[in-house]
Parts: sequence; structure tokens; C-alpha cells
Amino acid sequence: MDEDRFSELYQEEDEIRDEMKALFLRYLGVSKRILQAKREEGLPALDQKRKRMLRQAIYEDADILIRKYFQPVNDALMEASDAFSLDLANSPTIREKTIRIAYFGTGPSNTYLSLTKMLQKKGYRFIQEYSLYKNQTEIELFGTTSIHDLEHKLVTGEVDYAFVPYVNSNTGVVMDTYQLMRNVRFRFEDIFVDYIVLYLYIARRNVDKIRDFHDIETIYSNVPALNQCSDFVNAYTPFATYRKSSSTTQSIDAMLADTTHLAACFANERADENEAVVRFREKTTSNNNGTYTKYLLISLPRRNSLRKKQKDLRDYFLGHYLYTSERKQGQAHSVDAKSYRAVEVVKDEKGELHMSVFTFGNKTQKISHSTKVEVHYDDTTRQVVLTYDYAGESEKSTVRGHAYLQAKESVLRNPNRRIHGEYFGDNNGKSGTLEYRRISKKEFDLLTE
Repeated sequence: MDEDRFSELYQEEDEIRDEMKALFLRYLGVSKRILQAKREEGLPALDQKRKRMLRQAIYEDADILIRKYFQPVNDALMEASDAFSLDLANSPTIREKTIRIAYFGTGPSNTYLSLTKMLQKKGYRFIQEYSLYKNQTEIELFGTTSIHDLEHKLVTGEVDYAFVPYVNSNTGVVMDTYQLMRNVRFRFEDIFVDYIVLYLYIARRNVDKIRDFHDIETIYSNVPALNQCSDFVNAYTPFATYRKSSSTTQSIDAMLADTTHLAACFANERADENEAVVRFREKTTSNNNGTYTKYLLISLPRRNSLRKKQKDLRDYFLGHYLYTSERKQGQAHSVDAKSYRAVEVVKDEKGELHMSVFTFGNKTQKISHSTKVEVHYDDTTRQVVLTYDYAGESEKSTVRGHAYLQAKESVLRNPNRRIHGEYFGDNNGKSGTLEYRRISKKEFDLLTE
């Protein structure tokens, strides 16, 4: 009987709330008409004098319920009306649009924090966590458990963009990001640089048990975060056991689930909001008190059309590329066997090709250039072949070698196909395979800025 009574009351409450929502939309409709009338008169969108008058009327109301409880509602209504009017002023044609962005990690991961900083710098403001708004455009953010999960959401159309870290390490998730960047379907849209600081956290239940660093038995961390905190690890916890997690937020979950060991994890300052964990000492654990990390915003646009057939074979290679080189098995210096670079190919006044190779990351720089480039058609394989000799950009560099790329003409005409080849070092015994993926000048500029 009591449940039925509450059900009726809840239903009445819901009906009133629906009526309030309808009134609120009517309220915004009036705000729109006021803005249109002000435009015709050349008046500013907001009327501060009227806002002060309305607030004063609330303060002087005889009903204490109005003064005490409706006052914040009134302020919120006026702020909503102002925000709505400014949005309309910036975007006269009303377009409600939702953009969905997937980011690596779950919850407030490092990537999430950097993504929200980037969006706020572009003028977006929070509606609530994982949702931001600006000029009739709402952005919804979705966490992912892996780069594969993120790629799946982008390919299947669940999201419009993806936001990934790509230069803070040559291990762990960043290698997965590099593999993602090789995919010719994706386009690089934007880059954001952020300063990441990590701290050491323990479970609140273990505060009395962990009194010093040497009491910590296990540390949960993803590989890039562990590298970022390597100075701290070497100095304070060299004998702890390290267990791998895919992100800082998942490290927290793993640490809390570990009831067997006195565990800790590396995480960003948002972990302070978790009542189950405590920052262990105030000391910053990141090397150099923090690390600059770059993040890449990517999309999946419509596929490019074929390039026109070239009379000069050299013109097929003009443009910009992302290349991956992989050393052959058994070669010397096999540590970090893969390299990822950005390449620019230009033609001089004499019609000769020149290639410049750049690293992209925290220390973006030109590292090598071609000393000789030739292009010919191989009648036997029926492929166009580009051969080039290369040298290090610095005068002190000992890097020397030669390489080639080859592909059928139909492949060269298709921006959605990769070009393959090999390289041979003259003085270091290194050799391996090359894979060139064509990118736009905008994407090249983003990667090498």
C-alpha cells in the first residue's frame, strides 16, 4: 500500500518536472526572440542591468521559500539564458550537433585530462563530466580499454574522432598507436601537447601498514608511466614487483583489487577524488617533475580518389609520407628495431627530387636527407622504382646508406595504398624494410611542428 502511495507521488513529481522542462524550453524561446529584437536594434546580447533588477526582486521577495530555495534556481535560469543567447550570437543558424570522441583509458586517465584541456582551450565548457558544449555543438567523450577498442569504435562509426598519446615512450600503448598511424584510412586532424605529472597512490585501507617506501611490495603501472617515473623507482622502490596495466586508471582498479600484497600505483592528481586511495607522500614521482606528452586527434574520412596519371614518373613521389622502417632479424643493433618518421619529397628548379626525413615527437627535428634520388621504370617487374642515397643531417653524423621504393603505377596513383622498399646502411651493418604511407601537408606539419 505504501509503495503504491509513493508511486503516485513520484508520478506526480515526474509530471511536474516535465511541465518545468516544457516551461524552460519556452523560456529559452523567449530568450531567442529577445536576442533577435536586440540584433535589429543593434543592442548587445546581454542586459546586465535587467539581471541585477531580477536578482534584487528575488532578494526582496516576502516568501522565505522564494528567497532561500528559488534564488539559486533563478540565477541558474539567467545563466542558462545568457549562455543560450551567446551561443546563438556566435552561431546565428541554429544547428544542434553532437561530436563523439573516443580516448585511450577509462575514467579520468591522462589522455582524458589532456583532451578536456584541449577542448577547453578551444572554447568548450563542461555540461557534465564526459560532455562539453559550445555554439550549438555538444562533444561526448568515450573511454576505451585499448587502442584496438578505440580503433574499433572509430571504424564502426561509434565515434567521429579518436584521441591517442603517441610520443611519450617507445613501448607499451604508444607502439599500438604507431601501428594505428600506419593505417591509410585514418587522417591526422590535430595535435595537443600537455604536461603530465604522476604521483604514487596506495589504498586507504593500507595507510597504517605502509609507512615507508620499502614497505611497498607491488606497484601497478602501464609501461609509459613506469618509464616516466623511472628515477623515482630506482631511488625508492627498486625491489618492488611491477605488474602491468594498460592505463593509469586501470592501475588504480588493479591496486584496489589486490588484497594479498601491500600495493601502490602511479596515477594523476584526479585520483585524489577517489575516496578509496591516498596519495603517498606529496613527492612528485615523475622524472623532472613531469613529462611533456603529445596527443593526436584522428578521424576516418571518406577515401581519397586516384591521383591523375603522371607524364613524369618522379611526380608520383612528390608529397609527404609517414614511414615505418623495420630492421631485419639477426641484424646488429636490434634494440627498438622499428622506426617511425615523417618524410617530405620535393622537386627543385632542375626537376631533381630531394627527400628530407624528420622525427616526430617531443624532439621533432630533421635527422637525414637524400644525397641522390633517381626514378626509373623496371620492365621486368613492371614497377616504378625510386632509389636514393641518404646521409645524416648533422655534419657530425656518421649515418650513410641507400634505399629503394617500388610499386606498380596503379599503386602510386592510389593515396590509399602503401609503398614498400628496403634500406641498407653503409657503415653500421643495419638493413631492413621500408613502408611509406602518403599523408597530406597538413598532417605532415602537425606531426613535425
